Amino acid sequence: MKIATITFGYSQNLGALLQAYALSEYIASLGHECKIIKFREFDQRPFETIKGIPDALSDIVFYGDCKRKMKKINAYRNNFLPFTDKCYPSAADMDELNEQFDCFVAGSDQIWNVHKGIFDEFFLSFVNKEKKKIAYAASFGLTKIPEEYVDGVKDGLARFDAISIREASGVQLAYELTGNTYPQTVDPVFLKPRNDWEELCKERKVKDKYIFVYPTQITPLLKETVKKAKKELGCKVYSLFYFVGVDKVVKDADPLDFVNYIRYADLVIGSSFHATAFSLIFEKNLRVIPHSSTGSRVVDLLSELGLKEVCVVENSENVEFNPFSYTNANLELNDIVNDSKRFLTQNLK
Repeated sequence: MKIATITFGYSQNLGALLQAYALSEYIASLGHECKIIKFREFDQRPFETIKGIPDALSDIVFYGDCKRKMKKINAYRNNFLPFTDKCYPSAADMDELNEQFDCFVAGSDQIWNVHKGIFDEFFLSFVNKEKKKIAYAASFGLTKIPEEYVDGVKDGLARFDAISIREASGVQLAYELTGNTYPQTVDPVFLKPRNDWEELCKERKVKDKYIFVYPTQITPLLKETVKKAKKELGCKVYSLFYFVGVDKVVKDADPLDFVNYIRYADLVIGSSFHATAFSLIFEKNLRVIPHSSTGSRVVDLLSELGLKEVCVVENSENVEFNPFSYTNANLELNDIVNDSKRFLTQNLK
């Protein structure tokens, strides 16, 4: 069957690019022909994500690295993401995709986050009624839909033949909107086993013992946690974003560099969903500071696996950085991964 996925393939976000690859790769492994719809031109800005004034200044200092990052990300896109041959910048253009594909899959990541409005493409508004429409591990990224978007989201959900959602909070939110209970499935990066990611990883770049910090939000709590961990473990701090306390800022990282830095870290600290996901895949020592508005994504995942204690929140007492056992979490995760694979296999028949 010819299948098209739609997700954040145009983004510079490293986690988004990794999950886009993992989903298309897994669908192809089931024997289907899979493409990712190129519905926006790629973001080529060297300063796409900035975490505060110190990080903005570091972008200027490391401008050459930022430009090199874009070249590396484009190489990753060309080598790992099977895009459609042309870009489809409007719904009218996208209509012709109905002639090329038998089934459309929306997901994963925060495709249904409406903080900037509803993007109808992620609700497959361009797909004909007779075509199969599936949402896989879609995320709202929020715990509540603003009232002005409720009807639009309801209409969008009604288009699908099958829906699965990434977070428990999203399952609850969809139930409140529609009265339907949808299955919860894992982010696509979990569909690829650890050894597959290890084969894709590059050789270890860093000889130092280090703490890898990947925040979506730089807060006083994050900086205090990093400071304490650095003192306790005696490690250097590496991060893709600069703030006071970082020993090495890495501005030229592509998606596989991101995976690599997590794989070899002695401790991972952050608020990013995909930094958390890959820390779980590689069974890393991990501490998470949930994002103030989108933190439910990470908290739901860790709670599901019985690892909520790795979350550091305001007034957390006696924060320690000792490694912990993944035995029970892996058993739980394996069950969820198998259920997620069944959802895709059955609905792609």
